[in-house]
Amino acid sequence: MRKSTAIIHPGGFKARYLYLYFFDIGHCRNKDVKRAYSVFKLMLKKGCRRIEVSYTNLIHGLCEAGRVDEGISLFKKMKEDDCYPTVRTYTVIIDALFENYRKFEAINLFNEMRNRGCEPNVHTHTVMIDAMCKERKFDESRRMLSEMMQKGLVPSVTTYNALIDGYCKEAMMESAQEILDLMNSNNCSPNERTYNELICGFCKRKNVHKAMSLLSKMVEHRLTPNLVTYDSLIHGQCKVGHLDIASRLLEMMKENGLVPDQWIYSVFIDALCKNKRIEEARVLFNSQG
Repeated sequence: MRKSTAIIHPGGFKARYLYLYFFDIGHCRNKDVKRAYSVFKLMLKKGCRRIEVSYTNLIHGLCEAGRVDEGISLFKKMKEDDCYPTVRTYTVIIDALFENYRKFEAINLFNEMRNRGCEPNVHTHTVMIDAMCKERKFDESRRMLSEMMQKGLVPSVTTYNALIDGYCKEAMMESAQEILDLMNSNNCSPNERTYNELICGFCKRKNVHKAMSLLSKMVEHRLTPNLVTYDSLIHGQCKVGHLDIASRLLEMMKENGLVPDQWIYSVFIDALCKNKRIEEARVLFNSQG
C-alpha cells in the first residue's frame, strides 16, 4: 500500500492538519512528550507554521510530565513564531505552577495575562479559586467567584466544587452549604464529587443525619454513590455509635455491586469491638473476601 502523500506540500492545509493531528492525538494526549517535541521541531523544518495550538499542546504535555520550566521556556519563545499565548496557554501554565507550589509565579502570570488583555475564562478562574481555597483564602476566592459572575462568566460544577472542597476540609460546613445553595439557585447541578465532599465534611463533624439526607438527595438526582460515599458514611455512623445503620450501609454497598475495601472493614470491626459486639466483629472479619 502506498503511503499518503498528503504532506508533500509542506506549507499546505493538509500538512498542517496532519502534523497537528499526530502532534495532539498521537503524542501529547498519550503523554509521549519526547515524540511530541520531535514532531514540533519537524514542523518548522518542513515549513509548516507552528501555531498557538501546537505550542499550547506541547506546553501542556511538558507540564503534565512535570517539566514545568521547559514549558515556561517554550511559552516565552512563542513570539519567535509570531504566536501569542491564548487563554488556554496561560491557564495551563498557571495551573502547573500552583500544582508545583510556585504560587507567586502563578499569581504574577495571572496578572500579566489580564494586563495583556487576555481575559481569564471559567477554567482560569476555577484554577485560581481552587488555589486560594487550598491556601485558606476564602474571602479572596469568594470575591473572585463574584467577579467572574459579574463579567458574565458562568461558574461550572468544578468551580463550585473547589469552594465546597475547601470549606469542607476546614470543617466550615455552613459555608459549604451556602455554596451548594448557590449552585442550585444558579441551575448548576451538583455531581458525585459535590455530594461526596459534603457527606465527608458532615460526617467528620458527626452530623450524620445531614450526611444521610444528602445521600437521599444524591440518589434522588440519579447520581450513584461510590466507594468514597459509603466510606464516609460508614465511618461517620461508627463514630457516633450507630452500628446498625453502618451495617445497613455496608449491605447497601454490596447490593449496589460495590466491594468494601480493607479500610471500611477495619473501621467497622474496630467499632464493633469497642462496643463489645465481639461475635459480630468475628463474623464480619471472616466474611471478608
